[in-house]
Amino acid sequence: MVVESIHVATFNLLFDFHETSRIYSERRLPAALALLREREADLIALQEVTPASLAAILAEPWVRERYCVSSGPAGEGVDPYGVVLLSRWPLTLVEHRFSAHKALLLARLEGAERPLICAVVHLTSNSQAEAGARRAEQLAALGCCLESLAGAGEADVLVLGDFNFGDGDDAVAENQQLAGLGLIDVWQRLRPHEPGFTFDPLQNPLAAVMSRRGLAARYDRVLVRGRLDPIDVGRFADRPFARDGDEERYASDHFGVGALLEFGSVAAARIEIGDAPVHTSALVLLPPLQCWPAIQEIRREHDPSFVRWMPHVNLIYGFVPESRFAEAAEAIAVVLRDHPPFTLRLGELRRFDHRGSTTVWCALESEPTDALLRLQAALQSVFPACREQSERGAAGFTPHLTVAKLRGDEARIAATVAALRPRIPAATWTLDDLALISRRETEPFAIREQVCLGSGARGPVRMPVGAAWPTPA
Repeated sequence: MVVESIHVATFNLLFDFHETSRIYSERRLPAALALLREREADLIALQEVTPASLAAILAEPWVRERYCVSSGPAGEGVDPYGVVLLSRWPLTLVEHRFSAHKALLLARLEGAERPLICAVVHLTSNSQAEAGARRAEQLAALGCCLESLAGAGEADVLVLGDFNFGDGDDAVAENQQLAGLGLIDVWQRLRPHEPGFTFDPLQNPLAAVMSRRGLAARYDRVLVRGRLDPIDVGRFADRPFARDGDEERYASDHFGVGALLEFGSVAAARIEIGDAPVHTSALVLLPPLQCWPAIQEIRREHDPSFVRWMPHVNLIYGFVPESRFAEAAEAIAVVLRDHPPFTLRLGELRRFDHRGSTTVWCALESEPTDALLRLQAALQSVFPACREQSERGAAGFTPHLTVAKLRGDEARIAATVAALRPRIPAATWTLDDLALISRRETEPFAIREQVCLGSGARGPVRMPVGAAWPTPA
């Protein structure tokens, strides 16, 4: 059977452990199940499922007729509560427990042309102590499980659930960690200018009852990796199912999220190379020409790679050989069509300390905050064998522009770094293209291809190469 598209849905049902007298669960659950029946989704991920609500789910004729269910009548995995997956296809289950009450549910489905790994998550909420640290551990576990089950691009990946963090400044670390897993957020891809709140105390009285801070957030998400293309996404259960006088009744304190996904173009763009990646080529972003002289002046004094490399930030290195640049540029173009230009700024000087040496580099700040990490993760998924930049450190991909490599004692290195800080130029620019670069024998790296963000257009090389690089007077 060849599956060309799938409908998916995720919904937090709201268990009745708190504020029981105010959340009318006996009316909500039938309303929630009716909404899910109307979705006719191929995959349905549910959170806060209890033994009682699982029994109600399993008793529904439409569930019994159409779906495989991850938990059976014995209620395995949902005592006192848990996550459940409904699938139109047979599935093989793996459970990773975070704690006695939290688990990550993973399923391998074989109904499509390639295997599909579906993960259902319900991360720790902010009502718990050290919630951010716990979510970081849970996201790290998610990454390890996906790596184990999906490998380097052998399967497509779908992640559904309640992440319990939104898009605000208080969730930058979590969103960066999520982007580092190479997952594409379907809502942000298709509706980037809409907040998409799924927990909204101002609109939903149940959310107001359950909220401690009264803040709206987009907790519930659909994420994809591989050849799953987002086509459509929207919310459901975002309107009252009944009114009692002036009181509106909602099916849950969360709104659900549904999405239509197609299999196709990302897989067509994937580059597989049988040999190890080469270190005579790279996919890079380049800083604007006006800041090159100041950077090059520092590099000429302190960077042994000054002659070989232009100022650059590696996105993928090692990379495919130059002989495959035309094919690689076409694959990159597919990704860049979905990533519009964004703002970058040179940030503060930082250090990588190695045994016997120190690399000094400029950090990069992007707007939106995670735009660069998301871009690199999307590109990484197209070149699964070229993972050096993503796996070099515990934090994953760290965008950096190297300006110096120093040796000596700590006092000397610290003094040099302090002297370099005021020499770093202030630079803010719009990143609108990426460069494929390579070097031939003893020649320095040169730009061979450039691909534009937003359009995926491949234009003539617009940056100087070799001896024409801007250098200090």
